[in-house]
Amino acid sequence: MIKIKKFESIVNRLTKIRTNPIRQTIKLRKVKRRRLLSRQKRDFYIKKLQELATLIILRKLKDKKRLYKPYPFKLRKKGDKRIELVMRKIRRELPCERYFVYAFIKKKQYLKVGQSTRGLKRIEDQRDAYYFRDADRMKIFLPIKGKTKNLSRLECIITHQYKPKLRRHKPPNKKHKVKCEICKAHNIIKKEIGRMF
Repeated sequence: MIKIKKFESIVNRLTKIRTNPIRQTIKLRKVKRRRLLSRQKRDFYIKKLQELATLIILRKLKDKKRLYKPYPFKLRKKGDKRIELVMRKIRRELPCERYFVYAFIKKKQYLKVGQSTRGLKRIEDQRDAYYFRDADRMKIFLPIKGKTKNLSRLECIITHQYKPKLRRHKPPNKKHKVKCEICKAHNIIKKEIGRMF
């Protein structure tokens, strides 16, 4: 609720700045013409609104329906045994799952978020990557419904939610050409404020 109020407050402030020249027309004294908003300030408001929109939409998605079911796994051993042990754990917990989103985590930092349509083969392919080597945990997120249809959307939402270190390499909305609700909101905010100023 507080975040919605902050969002509305910023939108109202921007509307007031944009309509200020109209209000100035009824004043008798001469008013100096000023630039409505600097580029730096405009970019700040876009970023702030996008951050608030992300938090609000994530909250609404969680309240509306369950998007995924997370399965955490610890990565304890080093070297070759590391992949063997985690594979054994995953096969025990999720024996028949082919479609899921995975994440490698180091302490509280998400290193990498990706998706698999080939089951554990995708995880095995990344055994030599630094994010697998450095991670102390991994999570597998199973989509609740529409597994193949919603997989890219789910990856995109989890990327927005946890902001992994490698998100700029190939973000899901560019790689899979699928935009989630948050991406769409970000684009509208940027477009509309760009039109205003």
